[in-house]
Amino acid sequence: MKRISGEYEMLGILNHFIPYSLPPQNPSFIMNDEIMHLYGAAMQQLGQLNEISKRIPDEKRFIKAYVIKEALLSSAIEGIHTTLLDVFTQPITEL
Repeated sequence: MKRISGEYEMLGILNHFIPYSLPPQNPSFIMNDEIMHLYGAAMQQLGQLNEISKRIPDEKRFIKAYVIKEALLSSAIEGIHTTLLDVFTQPITEL
């Protein structure tokens, strides 16, 4: 059965998707054995991630590096190729 999770509404001149509130009602959400297993595995992984994140010496620097890495990957999709080393060794210029 196909679940309808929201509807489109005009906001100004643009059409936006507005999701329905959770939990889903049509059809209602049922926690079967497979979903419970997946939920348990996801919670275990989140717990491990939380524990590892406490061991990072400089959290802001770590997050900034991953934001830059994501930007490099996104730029590569657009045909702009550079390396992480280039980003960290080039002087920052103001726009």
